[in-house]
Amino acid sequence: MNTFFSFVILGLVLFGLSLQSDAHEDGKCGTFASPNKDVSVLNNPRPLAQRSISSPSGKFLIHYDIEGIHAVDVKDVDGNSVPDWIDSVGYYFDYAYRLQVDTLGYTAPPADTGGGSKQYDIYVRELASQNIYGVTNPTESEITGGAYLRFKSYIIIDNNYSQDDKNTAGTPVFSTFGYDGLKCTIVHEYFHAIQIGAYGRTNFSAYYEMASTWMEWRAFPEIYDYILQARRFFTSPQTYYFGREEAEFGYKYGPFALYLTSRFGDNLMRQSWEEVRNGQAPYKALDIACVKNGTTLQGVWCDFLPLLYRTNNRSRKLGLPQELPVAHLYPALKESYTEMFSEPSISISQRIPAYSALFIRNILLPEGTNTPDTADIIFTNPHTDAIIRGSASDASFVYELRSNPGLEQQISGTTYSWSYSIDGAKPCYFSNVSNGYVTDGVDNVFPSPYRLGMDKELYFPAPAQSLVGKEIVLEIFDLSTRVLLHEEATVIRANTLPGKSTLLRVVTWKPDNVLSTGVYLYKLRYFDTITFGKFVIKQ
Repeated sequence: MNTFFSFVILGLVLFGLSLQSDAHEDGKCGTFASPNKDVSVLNNPRPLAQRSISSPSGKFLIHYDIEGIHAVDVKDVDGNSVPDWIDSVGYYFDYAYRLQVDTLGYTAPPADTGGGSKQYDIYVRELASQNIYGVTNPTESEITGGAYLRFKSYIIIDNNYSQDDKNTAGTPVFSTFGYDGLKCTIVHEYFHAIQIGAYGRTNFSAYYEMASTWMEWRAFPEIYDYILQARRFFTSPQTYYFGREEAEFGYKYGPFALYLTSRFGDNLMRQSWEEVRNGQAPYKALDIACVKNGTTLQGVWCDFLPLLYRTNNRSRKLGLPQELPVAHLYPALKESYTEMFSEPSISISQRIPAYSALFIRNILLPEGTNTPDTADIIFTNPHTDAIIRGSASDASFVYELRSNPGLEQQISGTTYSWSYSIDGAKPCYFSNVSNGYVTDGVDNVFPSPYRLGMDKELYFPAPAQSLVGKEIVLEIFDLSTRVLLHEEATVIRANTLPGKSTLLRVVTWKPDNVLSTGVYLYKLRYFDTITFGKFVIKQ
């Protein structure tokens, strides 16, 4: 039976986005920067600036320079004597307030008593040397009376988000540029001001960065920086698994927060922050918010697994709840192992942390002359208590796949069966079944004649009943002298050839720089079967 079988028990090819910088794989914000990341503007005295102006609402006071290294572009199209860049800073901070406080219902951060007024202070500086987009700086003014310490703060953002900005190592600073970089940074940093000022600061910095990266999507879904930040969640799922404490992991969790909002609306995320204010650890707060919405963190994670798998080339653009929005722009989930099935079974045993993903790709035995079947299996350990405590809580995991019945689960329509065991919480799984490909034989060499410098490859007909992926020996002889010119071990492939509607079993070879024009004989040796033929090469 030709079956592509995928069990998902629980990706950056970003098309046009792939051309953008790989900057900030370890995080773009200085607010929760790790000690080994030198962010000198963090916890230092406020910058001095040449000018200041209020935002249109009067809630923000923007400090900026018009000369020197920190200067903004002084272009002033509307002629109001304020640089257009600063006009935009004021407009988008006011927008961040309206969205996050007025619309979404979050508590505004406390008044900033530094900087010469009670307005919330924004400093526009050149941040290239800091290798960050922005930072929300807690002041020394702690606010008492809550379960966790809260802080007044001010924000520093970049003066241009230029594509040409380089850090001290000479690598690009930004992945998103100009006004797009400004907009996503403003809503990201202002949500940090709300988090640490109104709800409290804990050691689970990843949750704070997840929420602020999610806010970028909530405010500007058309700006794909949140996708760029998430790539390692898909390309390194065993390392960047959900539930870590460290800030640099939180940027990667944006897709999960996006899914929560797309499924339950805006209230669930706000409810989780209200539970943080009540003294709950962030992941416990998220679990409580899930319960208030009729599920659990483990349950919604299990529901999320098919979406984690259906990205990039696996996306069918179905829309939620079947897929993430613009799922095709995320990387494909990366497999941890690729195993060629061999009789009598495949067996894998190892330990996996809570809420991590272990993706095993099994290449099954082909039937007849068709392409091999493939079983994709992604396991997870949804141990919620562990991530609430900030513990990886590795669990013992064992998986076995056989080509015959007898194990716990049967792959429908095949003789294969499988089983697994995992310590701790009961795992969940998602299965996906699709067909492999039927291949046909081909009678003649193609193209005929082969044109040097124009055709890419020469296709030889594979022997009857040969299997795709098996090794075959190709030998080339000169027609006049019978001198062996070439001998090469290659494999039988399934190719779509011009003018052909089905996959054909062929042996591919590139004659360029090996043969000149003329007529040649070839010999294919497949186990005990030997076939001969002739082909022509022309200029």
